[in-house]
Amino acid sequence: MYIPPTVTIRVNYPGSLLEPSLFDITVLSSSVLNPTFPASGTTYDGWCLDKFAHISVPGSYSASIYSSYELGVLAQSGSPIGANAFNVNLDSINWLLNYYTGTNPGISWGEVQGAIWKLLGQDWTTEASYIGQVDSADVDSLAALALTHDGYVPDAGEKIGVILDPMVNGVHEQPIIIETLAAKLGDRVWHDSNANGLQDAGEVGIADATVELVREMDGVAGISASEVLATTTTDASGNYSFKGLTPGLLYQVRFTVPFTYQAVSARQIDGDATSGNNSDGLLSDVVILAPGEYNRTLDTGFYKYASLGDRVWVDGDGNGIQDPGEAGLAGVRVNLLNGAGVVVATTTTNASGLYSFTGLVPNTYSVEFVRPDGYTFTFRDAGADGVDSDADGLTGRTISTVLESGENDLTWDAGVVRALGTISGTVREDLDNNNTGDVPISGVTVTLLDSNGNVVGTTTTDVNGNYQFTGVPAGQYTVVETNKPGYTDVGDVDGGNPNSVAVTLPAGGTSTGNDFVDERLGTISGTVREDLDNNDTGDTPIAGVTVTLKDGNGNVVATTTTDVNGNYQFTGVPAGQYTVVETNKPGYLDVGDVDGGNPNSVAVTLPAGGTSTGNDFVDERTVALGDRVWLDANGNGQQDAG
Repeated sequence: MYIPPTVTIRVNYPGSLLEPSLFDITVLSSSVLNPTFPASGTTYDGWCLDKFAHISVPGSYSASIYSSYELGVLAQSGSPIGANAFNVNLDSINWLLNYYTGTNPGISWGEVQGAIWKLLGQDWTTEASYIGQVDSADVDSLAALALTHDGYVPDAGEKIGVILDPMVNGVHEQPIIIETLAAKLGDRVWHDSNANGLQDAGEVGIADATVELVREMDGVAGISASEVLATTTTDASGNYSFKGLTPGLLYQVRFTVPFTYQAVSARQIDGDATSGNNSDGLLSDVVILAPGEYNRTLDTGFYKYASLGDRVWVDGDGNGIQDPGEAGLAGVRVNLLNGAGVVVATTTTNASGLYSFTGLVPNTYSVEFVRPDGYTFTFRDAGADGVDSDADGLTGRTISTVLESGENDLTWDAGVVRALGTISGTVREDLDNNNTGDVPISGVTVTLLDSNGNVVGTTTTDVNGNYQFTGVPAGQYTVVETNKPGYTDVGDVDGGNPNSVAVTLPAGGTSTGNDFVDERLGTISGTVREDLDNNDTGDTPIAGVTVTLKDGNGNVVATTTTDVNGNYQFTGVPAGQYTVVETNKPGYLDVGDVDGGNPNSVAVTLPAGGTSTGNDFVDERTVALGDRVWLDANGNGQQDAG
């Protein structure tokens, strides 16, 4: 239930000075109707609104304050004026109070009081003696003239009738209308383009915004339809006003978010409710207006949400520009930072590499791109904002930008390139046949293949036997060595194919130790000849003799046979310790060899790429001895028949 504000009043007749009103009403309590709050009070001209209601004069009363324009509120007050069917003419009475100054020629205060009663449907003639000299024609003329101003609303500074409802022990006394100055409030609804809650230079008003004058009357939080006193819309400059307001009442202004706008600015951001430069939000503070006051501090700002975005892409040519055909990168985390560098939102790029932050309050923002694994950021600010990369190469952050109301800034991109690494190794020669490199080999061709066998790059070893592939993206690779002429592979560090190494390169990583060990091959040769004159030297070649080459551990390396010239040869032999073993042909025996060792074996030390000759063998054929023992029957010393 609405509880109106109250004041303490004293009601007096004007005494012998019966101009220009029926009553003198003095407001004694603390109120805007007693502006300097003197103990003697502030006196107003007053008029009777119901000639049938009682009031003792002089007398002091507690009186509720009502507007002469809020007929719905009056109807619930219990005051006789609220129940009067002719109270719709209170606006005409307000015009009459402005028309009558107390000095109008031929018009008395009594005729004004009579016209007020007439406008309220009451017979003034029964009180003619009470209200002094009255001309009925003047009363009728005043009432008729006032009715021609139906709908009159006084502006700030013009007279307005304030209704006082005196109460005695819960009983409504004579309702009184006092003359004071009308109040007014307003001001502006504007587009707060930077959403800072302040009316900055250049920020324009919003036309056709709905503004309501309201008062809390039912004690329930929120403004109901019955608590809306008046509604207006802003003009082309965003200005609005409500005039004809009653001093001493409690007013608020409620704003509605205009069409195409999404949010209201923060209220009273500067901490000053009366500054007139800030936003009062959707519902203003309570305002109590003084007589004649025009309060121009009730403003509010609205704005549209902003957004920003755009794309993370793979910069295939590394030029920092989004060229045709360069694909977006999905799943990249993107952070939105406020002006203080604090993360306020996070998202990830979609399948096309796009991202966006929407529903943003206009403010200062920056973007942080989280570097995806396997990539680094490309060049920054290499071209136009809409197509270049904005991410710092180390932090992934952009510079700050200030978003305005409704702005959709799709220029914040990040280009990435695959993080590049290095693959390296050495090629060395094995001099002692132990499968480990001893000295570098320069000029060896090394090729890098991708997982599909495509050539990625080719290089050669330097004077130290080193090779290196730089700027290699992460992936699976194979390093292949091409032996120099005269060299062969003896093994490599991964135990695989002697001239290839499988490499898994992480993003930006370094793969070392992809080494190769080669060796140069030599030749071991000699002859097998027959000793015809038993002097232990070969005289004629023996063809078809089997010769076997064994390593230092006695393992057979190779086997061959002598040619028609008695020669044999083992080619492609790595450096090392060997033994050459001859297997005699049937009917032949060894008679010795050149080194004085085992007659059918020769020890050989072969250097890398060397040639060991003269590993010869000398054989001789065996002689058969003996024949027959027989019985010489006739003793003639000859083997005779039989």
